[in-house]
Amino acid sequence: MFIYRINDFIKKNLKYNILLTIILLILLQLFVLYFSFTTFFEDFYFKTIGDKSINIAKTLAKNDKIISSIKNRDFSNNDYIEEIRKDIKCQYIVVADKDGIRFSHPNRDNVGERFVGDDYYDVIQKGEPYFSEAIGTLGPSVRGFAAIKNGEDIIGFVAVGYLKSEIKDQLKTYRLVLVVYLFFMGLLGLIFSNFIAKRVKKITMELEPFEITSMYKENSIILNSIKEGIIALNNDLAIRYNNRSAQKICSNIGISFQELIDNIKNDLVFSKTNYGNIRYKELNFNGKKMLISANSITNEDEMFGFLLTFYELDEVEKLRKEIQNMRKCSEVLRAQSHEYSNKLHMIGGLLQIGAYDEARNFILKESENFHRMIEYIENKISMV
Repeated sequence: MFIYRINDFIKKNLKYNILLTIILLILLQLFVLYFSFTTFFEDFYFKTIGDKSINIAKTLAKNDKIISSIKNRDFSNNDYIEEIRKDIKCQYIVVADKDGIRFSHPNRDNVGERFVGDDYYDVIQKGEPYFSEAIGTLGPSVRGFAAIKNGEDIIGFVAVGYLKSEIKDQLKTYRLVLVVYLFFMGLLGLIFSNFIAKRVKKITMELEPFEITSMYKENSIILNSIKEGIIALNNDLAIRYNNRSAQKICSNIGISFQELIDNIKNDLVFSKTNYGNIRYKELNFNGKKMLISANSITNEDEMFGFLLTFYELDEVEKLRKEIQNMRKCSEVLRAQSHEYSNKLHMIGGLLQIGAYDEARNFILKESENFHRMIEYIENKISMV
């Protein structure tokens, strides 16, 4: 139940909805980056190490001292080769003849022994450099091979190796750097997402989506219930909103919204003293008159467009007649009220002096006159 309440709260709260969405996107991006590193980058790094080992092996295979040691069966150059190995920071450099007999090795006891692994045969047979992954005396490694040649004859090979354990330690360092980088990138994304969420809330005047929807529906109902035609325009005089009354009035007169706007746009745009404001301008379309007003829509001195309100003058005339009739009715009621007030005063006076018979006769007479008048009106109505 608690989880459902939290979920409902997040859905209704725009700020947290935006925050959660952006955070999920950031986490997805961070996961993709980390996954890409642990797969594609590691493969690329292993290949880079392999290419590096090939280049070193090719360079050493052309070293005159190494070539001479193979030709003369000289096993005394191990220290020289070890110095080179330490300078280039690889785990081993093995110089061997075409039978695989080692002339150098980081472990001096292995000098004179046979090279471990059968992945050197291709370099002896084809003479092309390459790298492979194999298990040697020092453990699993990536090693590059290059042929040692005496003229056109292959007399041996150089193997330059990097232990996989060392490579993985380097990758762990890079991975740690990546994690730190992703952490700060995620933190920065969180800060920016919070800023964006606050900015959106400010733009929506701190209203939640359901509140905006509710307000929109309410305003739409209110505007459509108004008898006046309403049209909202932007600064380019493009229609942003119109209510049903606007459609009805323009349909009755026989004009389109654009014809109405074209007729008054000069008054809207080019008026210098009363920019964007028109008060009760009378227009004539197809023999029918319309009364229109316009006001500019501004917020903090920034103009967003214009609001037009209009109605047919025929409707105004109908309203005027209705008001006149109401005034006449009011005058008649006032006169009747005054007359009945006098009659009540008269009845009150007769009762005060004890003239009960006269009061009773007066009431009966007035009642008889009232019924006669009602009967006369009913007869006149039935004759129509």
